[in-house]
Amino acid sequence: RRNDALKLWAAWRRLGDLPNEAVALNNMALAQLALNAPDEAVTLYEQASAAQAAAGDKSRAAAALRDAGNVRYGQNRYTEALSFHQRALSLFAEAGDQNGQAQTLWKMALAAGGAGDWETELSNYAAALDIFRALGDTTNERTTLSLMATVYQFRGKWLDALAIWQQVRAMDQRSGRRDDEALSTYSLALIYDGLGQTTRAREAYQQ
Repeated sequence: RRNDALKLWAAWRRLGDLPNEAVALNNMALAQLALNAPDEAVTLYEQASAAQAAAGDKSRAAAALRDAGNVRYGQNRYTEALSFHQRALSLFAEAGDQNGQAQTLWKMALAAGGAGDWETELSNYAAALDIFRALGDTTNERTTLSLMATVYQFRGKWLDALAIWQQVRAMDQRSGRRDDEALSTYSLALIYDGLGQTTRAREAYQQ
């Protein structure tokens, strides 16, 4: 199967078909991941990105770099992951792909958190939040707020976490999503517990 993939890639390369060459490289990267060969996969993703960039598709070039960053994140190589994601972010910005930028900022936040830099983690989430709000993407806005609240919660910043979970619950109440509202209310109960406000925590648990 690997030989077939190589032959297909070589054929597209001979034809000068950069988009399909990039697709073949991306598929080869996925195959290397399945074979537990992450370093080879990263190299192939970089080659796929270069091919997409040469074809003039900056968004797909950025996506390939983000994929490489995801591999490094999975290896706990957070500095390298951040480097790939930063390169991807620049390309998404050049392409005017706001959703791509926001999704990449999420990845950068995770990598920063893995590296123990929670302030940068939060700033990346905040930047993603601004974009999702500008796009009117309330689903990802809610998810981003929840992630930020969780960071504050893990750091013992109870009041900061409380303020954000209150925003999230207000969104859930407006949307009528009862399951989401139950989760955000439960999260508020945990915060009240952390603050020692047992009565309010009990009320929230009961809700």
